[in-house]
Amino acid sequence: MDDLWITFLRTLFFYFAILVVIRLMGKREVGQLSPFDLVVSIMIAEAAIVPIEDTQKPIMSGLLPILTLTALQMLISILCLKLPALQALINGRPTVVIEDGKINEENMRHARYTIYDLMEQLRLQQTPALNDVEYAILEMSGKLSVLPKANSRALQPSDMGMDLPKEGLPALLVVDGTINDQGLQSVGQDKEWLKTRLQKLGVTDIGDLLVAALDRSGNLFVQHKTHQRNFWELFQS
Repeated sequence: MDDLWITFLRTLFFYFAILVVIRLMGKREVGQLSPFDLVVSIMIAEAAIVPIEDTQKPIMSGLLPILTLTALQMLISILCLKLPALQALINGRPTVVIEDGKINEENMRHARYTIYDLMEQLRLQQTPALNDVEYAILEMSGKLSVLPKANSRALQPSDMGMDLPKEGLPALLVVDGTINDQGLQSVGQDKEWLKTRLQKLGVTDIGDLLVAALDRSGNLFVQHKTHQRNFWELFQS
C-alpha cells in the first residue's frame, strides 16, 4: 500500500514538474515542436517514468535528467537565435513545394513529400484546387503554408450578395505518369475521355505527366515532369 501511495504522489509531482518544463520550453502546441524539441520532450517523458515505476529510486534520478534536458533545450534555442546555420542544421529550413503555381519536384523529392501528401494538406488549408495556389511552403513543423493566387484571394462572393454553386474536391486523374482509376470513376469518365482531354492540351504521352487534376468546374490542371524518371525512383537517388 505504501508503494502505491508513493507512486501516486510521484506521478503528481512529475506531472506538474513536466508542465512547468514544457512552459519553459516556450511551446504551446505539439504541432509547433521542431524535431529537436520533440526528441527532448520524449526523453523528458521517459526520464520521469523511471522513478515513478521504481519507488526505490530517488526522485532526483528522474528530476536531474529532466532539468538537464530542459537547460540543454533552452541553451540550443538561444544559440539558434544567434546562429542561423545552427538553426538550419538542427531544425531544417522551410521547403517550397509549389512555386509560381508549379510543383517543385526537386524539393518534393528532398522532403520525401508525395503528391498525395500535398493534396491532403491543400484540402486542410481550404485550397483543394492546384490551379488556385501560387506558393505552398512546407514549414519546419511539417505544416503546409498556402498562398493563393491573387484572383483566388480576399473578396468573398457573399460580400457581394452572390450565391455560387459548390466547388467540391478536385479529382486526381494522373499521378506520376499513371492513370488513377479511382479518380476517373469519381468524375464518371473513362480512360478514352481522359486521353482526348489531354490531347487537346497537347499531351501525347501520359507517362510524361507529373499530375493531372480535374476540378468540379471541369478545369483540368496539368503539369509535366521535369525528370524523366519515375517520381518514386527519385527518392532512391
